[in-house]
Amino acid sequence: MKIFKYLTVLITISVFFWNGCSDRSTLPDEPATGEIQKVMTTDFTATETFNTILNPGIMKMVGENIIVKGSVIQSSFESGNDLINGVIIVTGNGRLNLNTGEGPVHGIFSLTPADVPGGVWKGNWTGYRRITGTMEWTTKAHLVAHGEGGAIEGIMFYADEEIVSHQPAGGTYIGEVSGYIKSR
Repeated sequence: MKIFKYLTVLITISVFFWNGCSDRSTLPDEPATGEIQKVMTTDFTATETFNTILNPGIMKMVGENIIVKGSVIQSSFESGNDLINGVIIVTGNGRLNLNTGEGPVHGIFSLTPADVPGGVWKGNWTGYRRITGTMEWTTKAHLVAHGEGGAIEGIMFYADEEIVSHQPAGGTYIGEVSGYIKSR
């Protein structure tokens, strides 16, 4: 009985191997139909320049730290790429050491490009702020954003930014950004 089962399985596999398992067992001559698109990336650089504080948020002292929550800042985001050239609203949070001004920071942002009607980038950022000189602090941050509306609908950008501030608790700054836009 076992030999009969093995022989039946072997014959069935042989038939499928030689004849194929479907009505169309050969490779297609044309590409598959549907939405197959190549992912494209475009590199960019930008400069972020502080404009104004829209909301200082909540600051409180906890031990040797200043905790900042919900600070909202408006800045200019200037680039040669029209898809990201515009006004950025940044909401920031952080825990900064009272003695050094150093610590982790993070938040969200929305960037409205001037030349993309109906479009807005919405994203988040994370970083760490370190003292880098006399009355100078540098934050290295990573940004990720999704495009919504207009010509940026459904695309993303990824960037790294180095932000230099000359104030112990943040405030005015200038940032140099390099990244890429990933579109489909």
